[in-house]
Amino acid sequence: MWKICAASILFFSLKSFCVLTKAESLETLKTQGIRWRQTELLTREAELTHKMAKAALAPHLEIAGRELATKADLTNYGFADPGPLQIVSFGGVFAQGEVHLFNKKNFYQEEAARTNIELQKQTTLQYQNDLSFLMLATYVNCQRLGERVKVFEKNIDRDQQIVEMAQSKVAAGVGLETDLMRAKGIVGFDNLRKIDAKGDLDKCRKDLANTMGLPDLKDELEPLNYKALHLNTTDPFMKTGIDDRPDVRASLLTVQAAKSLKQSSKAETLPTVQLLGEIGYGGNSLTSKNGGNLLGGVGLQIKLPFLDGGYFDAKAEQGKLNLAKAELQATQVRVEAEGQIQAALSKLKTTKNAADLAEEQVQLAQEELKITQHRFKSGASSGPDLAASQNNLSNVLLNQIEVISANEIAKINYYRSTSDLSFYVAQDAGAQDSGKQ
Repeated sequence: MWKICAASILFFSLKSFCVLTKAESLETLKTQGIRWRQTELLTREAELTHKMAKAALAPHLEIAGRELATKADLTNYGFADPGPLQIVSFGGVFAQGEVHLFNKKNFYQEEAARTNIELQKQTTLQYQNDLSFLMLATYVNCQRLGERVKVFEKNIDRDQQIVEMAQSKVAAGVGLETDLMRAKGIVGFDNLRKIDAKGDLDKCRKDLANTMGLPDLKDELEPLNYKALHLNTTDPFMKTGIDDRPDVRASLLTVQAAKSLKQSSKAETLPTVQLLGEIGYGGNSLTSKNGGNLLGGVGLQIKLPFLDGGYFDAKAEQGKLNLAKAELQATQVRVEAEGQIQAALSKLKTTKNAADLAEEQVQLAQEELKITQHRFKSGASSGPDLAASQNNLSNVLLNQIEVISANEIAKINYYRSTSDLSFYVAQDAGAQDSGKQ
């Protein structure tokens, strides 16, 4: 993706200003963001947990070297008296293993672990959605602060013009010194406001860089422009539906995993059946070189719990309790999701109306300032009148910036609450392209 850059020559030096778009910022977050990469480890952890749970169902095989020695009265076994030591030794190398023929507990645990993989994928999407929202909201805040700096810079330019006009009137003997002093005071006040706004902007740009995983931010950002979002449907869930939200999907998967774990707890009271076997080469010693035999054996092991002190009943009740909690939590998540979408839609409509009204206020304030400036030049208006008009325009411009940024945050929050924020970035880029044509 190419950056939009502009170059200018100033005092024989070349300066290039590149514009970092929201789409590029989101892509940088995904490729360089530290917290983004941390979220990707959640699914990997769940996959490893499932791998271990699945291994409990698979056949187990191990190689064992065995060396046994025991003292015994061999005459009891029909041997002649071997002497005072009466030591019997036996050794060998064996491949021994087991296969689970019936183990419902491990089966349900593997099923829960498999479900947990999908759950963690949805949790990862939710975390990444939150990180995207944080980055885009910080981006818009930087845009807001940048526009405030521009307003104060334009105010200072107009303030200087007022100072020059006041100086001309005083020099001609038709002006008041108080008007001149007041005009100079306004210049100083707007310079202070510009310094504060610039400091806030620098901090915001640093926060934005940190969110994206960058040491600093050298590029300029897109200008903050009002782009209304027109919804073509009254359905607040749009086409995606509430079931596409990662937190809703995760809550349903949590219920599914809780059901598997409940069955696993209940299955602890069931018998388990294992097929055991070993094969190897053994003799009278592990290290013996004097002959040996190929040995082996196979057997069936059945375990049936019958005395547990109430442990299994408690485990079964705990499984039921966890399932009930997961079902209630899933219901709560869905209710909250519906409320968030409705609130986001309501906020979007409110900020859109406010942005439309703010544009009208700016146009009226600009016209008022032009009239007052003309009257001031002709002597029909005083310095305080001109200062009041100038201050009014400044206030409505600052208010417009706040309203537009609030509308932009509302759009980001709307797309966050309904689906994927990549839809917002695509919509925002499309609005910019249509505005250029």
